[in-house]
Amino acid sequence: MKRLLCVMLAVLALCGCTAGPADTTAPAETTLPTETASPTETAPPPETTVPAETTVPVETTAPVETTGPAETEPAAKLPYTVRISDTETVIYAGPAFRTGGTGLVEEAGTYTIVEEATDSDGNLWGRLKSGAGWLCLTEPALAPIHADYAEETFNAYHAYWGEESDYITAIGITASETITDVQFGLLDWFETESYQMDEVLYTIDTMTPEQPFLAQVTFWGDFTTYGLSFTDADGTERHYYILISGKDGSLICQEYSK
Repeated sequence: MKRLLCVMLAVLALCGCTAGPADTTAPAETTLPTETASPTETAPPPETTVPAETTVPVETTAPVETTGPAETEPAAKLPYTVRISDTETVIYAGPAFRTGGTGLVEEAGTYTIVEEATDSDGNLWGRLKSGAGWLCLTEPALAPIHADYAEETFNAYHAYWGEESDYITAIGITASETITDVQFGLLDWFETESYQMDEVLYTIDTMTPEQPFLAQVTFWGDFTTYGLSFTDADGTERHYYILISGKDGSLICQEYSK
């Protein structure tokens, strides 16, 4: 009991001790002014998106070199002259064989061409300054005969008229040299794999360039073929067939061998 009282008195003595001054609350820390950041390096503005690369135009292919025209003699300026040495060169009424011959170059010499024209076969023609007519200036003129549809102005010397028909066709045949033993007729295709004259329709002893031949005939179907046989100026027997092209309706005159 005594001990308990002693303990209690000691506790009270302790409580009575003057308490030290209460910790005064430290003034709230004054917030230090924010460090003004030394001018921060201004960040570069956000990268503006580089505009999409405009597509580089595709290299345009260099224009293909157009093949130059075949090297030919430069076209002569009109008028110009040509040298004619063959006195049997045929003069035609117009720039086509079908117009018929009007005569021959009578003597070798220089002739003046004042106009040019090209026919449906690509042959080049020149009109003579004298007014006598036209000369064929290309190689085909060397063929012994020429055949084409005859124009109304075709000046025939020899003529054959077949049977009347609504489909009559006028063929003008012109010789470029003197030919003999001329036979015009219907051809047939034989087992010999060659044409043979099945029927002779007209004959001429001698045919000259000034004496064109007009044949009025009918082509009965696609297989009707006419022919002309003759002996040329060199004494050679020649044979030509004449038919209508099933492709474009043109008249075809080609040499064949028997």
